[in-house]
Amino acid sequence: MTGTGFSWQQDDPHEEANAWVAKFAPLVMADGAILGAADIRSRLDLVAQLRAAAPAIQQKLAPSGGQPDELSSTLGQAAGQLDSIESDLRKRLALLAPGDPAGIVNLDAIQEKLHEREARQELGAPTDTTQPPVLELQTASGNFASAAFMGVFSLAWLSFTTVHATLMIGGMVKTVGYMGLGLLGFYALFYLAGLAMAYSALNAASSENIVLSGNQLSVIRRLGSWVRTKRYVLPKDARAEVTYTGNSTYTGYNSSQRMTEAIVLGDVGGKQINLGTNGNHVQRTSACEKINAYLAADAAAH
Repeated sequence: MTGTGFSWQQDDPHEEANAWVAKFAPLVMADGAILGAADIRSRLDLVAQLRAAAPAIQQKLAPSGGQPDELSSTLGQAAGQLDSIESDLRKRLALLAPGDPAGIVNLDAIQEKLHEREARQELGAPTDTTQPPVLELQTASGNFASAAFMGVFSLAWLSFTTVHATLMIGGMVKTVGYMGLGLLGFYALFYLAGLAMAYSALNAASSENIVLSGNQLSVIRRLGSWVRTKRYVLPKDARAEVTYTGNSTYTGYNSSQRMTEAIVLGDVGGKQINLGTNGNHVQRTSACEKINAYLAADAAAH
């Protein structure tokens, strides 16, 4: 047989029927299989091939008298399920690939949306409901490995500074009197560095979420029950971008500026806002696209 996607070396009706059933089997035996849009389209092609081949094979298998055998009965029962299988596949395709002409759309859902739009038009309300009034996103999750390293290092730094300062300042006071207290300003620099490392460790361990309502941006960092919120006002033409920005870090004996990838925005005062520094590139890119889509829609609405 040719032209239907089937080909066998022997023109034996039972061989053809067995091959037909073998090709049909994955359509009902692979329950729970995760199928992509391409997989579903391939199965729809297979259904069409099976449907075209079934009548000829059934005719060849039709017994001259008596009851049909098990193979013939199975083929007939399977052929009767092809329409139902095709319908299920097309419904799944419509969910995976909206707009695909091979998919079967949910008419009830579409009619519900149409009635909703008509009601909004009558009330004079906005008909575009795809844009949420408030955008809530997680821009970074806690990086506990980085936080642990930085936290231990900051503890060691502050401990060493305390011991060293006590010995040095105590010795200088005994030698030159209270003039030795002038070293407090010098050691204050080391304490600031240590405290900055400790603060960076806390930030690294914290999750970061944003709430964007119009041009009002709230950045929420949470570590257990400890919640810190910073609020910003964005300009009307605000746009976010994923770029590298200078970030003060203390990962060695010297403080330094290193370039860190972040989602960067500016507030109305020109202050730079860095988001997602503890996230990964994929997370930052996705969040940046959603932020810009929200800001663009909000600007167009106003």
